[in-house]
Amino acid sequence: MKYQAWLLALTLSICGFAHAQGPTPLKRLDAELLASDGQPNDGFGAHVAVDGDIVAVGKGLNPGSVYLYSLLSKGTVTEIAKLSASDGTPLFQGLAVGKNGHLVVAGAISDTVKHHPNQGAVYVFVEPKEGWSGNITETAKLTASDGAANNQLGISVSTTNGVIVAGAYLAGDKGQGEAYVYVEPQGGWVSGTETARLTASNGQPGDAFGVSVAVFGPRIVVGADGYETEEGIAYVFQEPVGGWKTMTETAQLTHPGTGEFFGYPVAVSGKTVLVGASYAPHGGAAYIYVQPADGWVNTDTPDATLTEAGPGCFGDTVAIGSGMIAVGDPCVQWGRGKRSTTGDAAVYLEPSGGWQNSNDGIVLRPFRSRQSNVAAVAENRVIVGADMTDVGNNQGQGETFIYTIPEQ
Repeated sequence: MKYQAWLLALTLSICGFAHAQGPTPLKRLDAELLASDGQPNDGFGAHVAVDGDIVAVGKGLNPGSVYLYSLLSKGTVTEIAKLSASDGTPLFQGLAVGKNGHLVVAGAISDTVKHHPNQGAVYVFVEPKEGWSGNITETAKLTASDGAANNQLGISVSTTNGVIVAGAYLAGDKGQGEAYVYVEPQGGWVSGTETARLTASNGQPGDAFGVSVAVFGPRIVVGADGYETEEGIAYVFQEPVGGWKTMTETAQLTHPGTGEFFGYPVAVSGKTVLVGASYAPHGGAAYIYVQPADGWVNTDTPDATLTEAGPGCFGDTVAIGSGMIAVGDPCVQWGRGKRSTTGDAAVYLEPSGGWQNSNDGIVLRPFRSRQSNVAAVAENRVIVGADMTDVGNNQGQGETFIYTIPEQ
């Protein structure tokens, strides 16, 4: 009896102490996003983007439309709007949101252009005056002036400040890949071809240049994960005085390794570039490069490396915002049987002295999800797509989650 009384007192003391301290939670699940017309094997959540208060979600296995949600959603919700191509082309692969949520850009790699199958195109959706609601078709369709069959334009897209960048990783005379820059006309977006083309000075067949793209302000980053037999490389392009023009890279970012698939994916925010390498040793990595004081130069030395303990394919997706990075690993396994989870995302907050090597991120692991993977960050929120998650009796329908990371 004395032992039981002592144990009860100790338990109450510990609980009271924890309650009194009121520790800030590392993460909070705010919302679960579903498609109102979800079907088995949709792969909903394979592609996710966010800007302002708008989250966009695409499908991976049954592509067609893009679904929009409020970033401020709570609980389990369905879309506020559904975006589709007026010609019925499936919207598939690249996805971006810009202009504080007033613009959505979606790639369509299977689009036939001028009798060229799978040339690909980019569909631009501008928010209507009445807001995002109901079924909406594109404002403009963007294509490549030198497009050919199987180029797959739109495999990756990114947008900022009236600029859209799209990758076509099989384009070019040698099939080494190209990236296309589109600058918004004064009167707004209209259908047309590119303002400029970006290529690699050392491009070779099979490089997959353009498999990933990212743009922020005057800076574009293009990944080529097939370079040097999947060693991979990322290219930085700095906007010239007078605006974007057809050009080769300003600098090359690499990392010593073999078969790391470095360069898929890439992200950029301010003067910081983030490059994923999901086949790096010990389960993958994400590498951080910060622009030197004198501008970008070729380097094979990252400023910091992010990893996650345990085997997986960490670095399969990356996202960066102001002071926060999120990295996805859809391969890692957690739990057993019906309670098992596949995939997670890890969030890293920038220390006061700048980015440092770390393997200790805040782990986001939606319960019983399948192939969870980070796709986007916005301020203190992280969007996690889990495209193989079962919803009710629908296997592989997919689901997407919104997490808040409180100030630590």
